Amino acid sequence: NENWLLSGDDAGTIKYWQTNLNNLKSIANAHTEPVRGLAFAPSDLKFCSCSDDTTVKVFDFAHAARISTLSGHGGDVKCVDWHPRSALLASGGKDSLVKLWDAKSGKGVASIHAHKNQVGALSWNANGNWLATGCRGQQLKVFDVRTLRELENFRGHAKEITSLAWHPHHETLLTSGGFDGSILYWIVGRGPDEADDAADLLAAGSRQKAHAHSESTGPCAEIKGGHEAAIWSLAWHPAGHILCSGSNDNTSKFWCRNRPGEGLGPHKMVEGGVLQSPNMSHLQSDHGTRDYPMRSDGDGAGRGRGMGRGRGRGDARRARVGRG
Repeated sequence: NENWLLSGDDAGTIKYWQTNLNNLKSIANAHTEPVRGLAFAPSDLKFCSCSDDTTVKVFDFAHAARISTLSGHGGDVKCVDWHPRSALLASGGKDSLVKLWDAKSGKGVASIHAHKNQVGALSWNANGNWLATGCRGQQLKVFDVRTLRELENFRGHAKEITSLAWHPHHETLLTSGGFDGSILYWIVGRGPDEADDAADLLAAGSRQKAHAHSESTGPCAEIKGGHEAAIWSLAWHPAGHILCSGSNDNTSKFWCRNRPGEGLGPHKMVEGGVLQSPNMSHLQSDHGTRDYPMRSDGDGAGRGRGMGRGRGRGDARRARVGRG
């Protein structure tokens, strides 16, 4: 209901917070190892957590009580997400597996053997049919869980993929953050880029490169050096016009599209970083064409010209807000 925040720490404790950051409740020893992921159920009556203790757990939110423990991973469980409409959980771990769980029965539904490295990030699409997973081997994959078929195998990150976020309105637009501080944008089902778009990008500067989508290999846009360290969290504004990124460099940054009239094309950023903005005019909304991504309004690398800036302290790993 957007009134509560959950957080998990390295001691295995889960805490409840209000929007004014009052800590009203804690679940001590929720896990015996660091908590790596949290996700609310669609109803907000339950939530799940995952940990380096190899387990996924389901809790009753109101009573702060454990309902079930899901065991089956062969190592640390690094990420978990609750299906947007049903009692289905997805988790990824150090054993390279993506596992699907029935939250009601506490039993495993299926295992996806598609990665060869640790799965560090995953996220359900709002349509409930697609599951995106990212691994230490720089591979980003999208699966149709109805058939467990792999839809996309994206490549483009230079380091481990550490965070994922689907756009709230454009069903096919996916954003990923990397261990090297880069942010990449992908479109599921996108065909080959038109030759003139690629030529425009190549002509804009020697630091840029165009990516072909004929084999689902590269991003449609990227922000190199968006952060100076790993990006642990990505979140879209509910309206879809701003992306927030949180990093181990102790900063949070806000990214938005170009202002009207600025046009498309690359935008120089500090320290030689380049944000590539190919033509994404096929993404339509009720308000017309939108182009993603465009510029940062944060501090440090990727300095913008408007809005505010966010800065935090310490390494904020994982937090989840209840969805109404």
